[in-house]
Amino acid sequence: MAKPGSSKAPAGTPWRLFVLGAALASGGPLVAGCEPATPASPSYEADVRPIFMSHCIRCHGAGGNLNNALAPVPDGGMLNPVVSDVWLDQYVDTGACGATSDPNNPCHFGALTWAQNTTDGIEFAIHVTGNIEAMPPPPAPRLNDWELKVVDAWLAEKPVPACSNSANPDPTICPPDAGQ
Repeated sequence: MAKPGSSKAPAGTPWRLFVLGAALASGGPLVAGCEPATPASPSYEADVRPIFMSHCIRCHGAGGNLNNALAPVPDGGMLNPVVSDVWLDQYVDTGACGATSDPNNPCHFGALTWAQNTTDGIEFAIHVTGNIEAMPPPPAPRLNDWELKVVDAWLAEKPVPACSNSANPDPTICPPDAGQ
């Protein structure tokens, strides 16, 4: 360390100044903890589906272990088969989802159905409500504050949350009749 009154910098100071300057130039400490802005009009394809793919698909779509099965729950009961057949990797329902079922073409409820379900749909599932823990269950990480804001903003789009804001949506995600 330099002696008081000395104009000589301590050994190693140029390296420390370089690191500090590089961190400040790249916005290091200035942007730590900052979130991206919540999209003004989020869509399923661009904004919400990636969140579901990160947190929900393990059980709710893409061959997840709860789909098409009655899953045991801690109290010894079984999950409601309708709830266990939530496929959040798709926007619309597929299969025989009408008044009659078809075992050869099982119903897979898509994200839109659960977005419009105001009593126990997506909004209910992703927020801690009373004694009910939010999805997804451990060990999967919960949605962070920004992800919750994006999904909530998408759910707030009425009457139907958008599948895509793109002029050319992916037809495997947003079928032509999905109502962009």
